[in-house]
This record gives sequence, structure tokens and C-alpha cells, in this order.
Amino acid sequence: MNIIVSSWPGAGASILGFFLAKILKYNLLRASSVFRELGRAMNFADTGAGRIQADDYLEDYFSPLYDKYIGYKLKSQSNLVIETDIIKKEELDPSSFTAVFLTAPYEVRAKRLVFDQRDKDSDLLKERDLNLKTKYQVLYGYDWFSLKELHKNYDLIIDNSHLTLANELDMVYRVLYQRGLISKDRLSELLKVTAEVTGEIMPNTKDKILNELAQNNQIISGVSIIKEMSTILETEITGLPLDIRNAVNQIIQLPNSV
Repeated sequence: MNIIVSSWPGAGASILGFFLAKILKYNLLRASSVFRELGRAMNFADTGAGRIQADDYLEDYFSPLYDKYIGYKLKSQSNLVIETDIIKKEELDPSSFTAVFLTAPYEVRAKRLVFDQRDKDSDLLKERDLNLKTKYQVLYGYDWFSLKELHKNYDLIIDNSHLTLANELDMVYRVLYQRGLISKDRLSELLKVTAEVTGEIMPNTKDKILNELAQNNQIISGVSIIKEMSTILETEITGLPLDIRNAVNQIIQLPNSV
């Protein structure tokens, strides 16, 4: 069983993915870590305008390869939580995953980014929304901000404007149960565990959970992903623009850190 978690910027895919990996004891694979590694290697900033510029450039060339990589992982591995912005379900094997998408209004997402000490990202949220909507319309052929289109590609859509993290997790577990992927006893066990491990989300919660997952060797780092991609998608990597190829070559020389 694998779980794909996506969201609009600031809607909370990262924290949901972290806790799913922690509670289920799954490995965590994050698209954001891949694109950040590439952006750094190309001297783009991690946040703010630099992140938008990096994604705007990399999405056209690297996203199709990353989608192929996700398809490969879904076929070859189980017990993964995969965090990625968007999927096109018809291009993947739907029996190999359950896909969850989190939504929230712009105002809610902007406040969450400020709370998470990501003020630069909050200031540019409207620009990032528009940029990704336009980009994904071209790359995936549907409106990323259309709930109707999202329902075609995801098994569960959650508006978490007024929900706790425990509420979100409960909804995911119940979908897994409805799809016959976990037993009733396992559902009850997960609901009990969730109540014990989730509490108030603070600005440092993500770092604490990431560190815990890293200590348990549950994170597939951006460096490790790019190295694996360069092996299984060698021909496609060779066809990338020179600056992106150079960034990939620079990254594969690095140790497999988180």
C-alpha cells in the first residue's frame, strides 16, 4: 500500500505526509526535496521569489521525469508516503496507491505560512498559485484549482480549513478501510494511535518530525532520489538542458543526506 499526498501551497501536505509516515512506519518520498536540491545546485533560493523562479524553470523539464520516477516507485515498492504537488491518475496504476489532496482558501493558507515562519512564501502566495495553475494546466491538462478535476485524480479531497491534523488522519484511514486496504481492527488501532501522537502543531513541529523520521531511516532524501533517477532514467536525464544536467551531475557527487 502506498499513499500519495498533495495540496495547494500552504494547505498542509507536508505535515500530513510526515505524520502518515511516522504512524504507519512508511518511508517518505518528497518532491519538494528533489526540486530544492536542484534549485540549490542552480543557485536559486529555497523560498520566496527564488523558489518560484526555480519551479517555473524546472517544472517544464524535470516534472515529467519525476512523474515517471513516481510511476516506477509505485510499481516496484510499497509502504511509501509520496508527497507531490499534482498527479494525473490515468498515467499511474490506481491499484498501487491511494491519493489524498488537501485544500484551503487563500487567506487560511497565507496565515499558515506566516505561522510556519515562511513569510516570504506567504507574501508571494498569490503569484505562486497563479504560476502553478498555469504550469500544471499545460503539463497535466487540467485545472489544479478545480475541485471537479481534482476528484477525477484523487481518492479523497479534504478542505482542512477548520480541521485538526487528527481529523485529516482519521479521514485518510477511513478511506483506506473503505478501499479494503486495512482491516477494521487496524482502523481502530490507527485511530487510537493518532489521538496519542498528534497535538498542537507548532512552527518547529515539521523539523522535529523530520528529524525523527531521519533517525529511523524513513526518509528518501532528495539527493538519493536524484541519484536513483539518474540511473533508471539515464536517457531522459541526458536529454535535459545543459544547466539542469550539470546540476544533476553535481548532486550525484553528494552523500545521501536528508
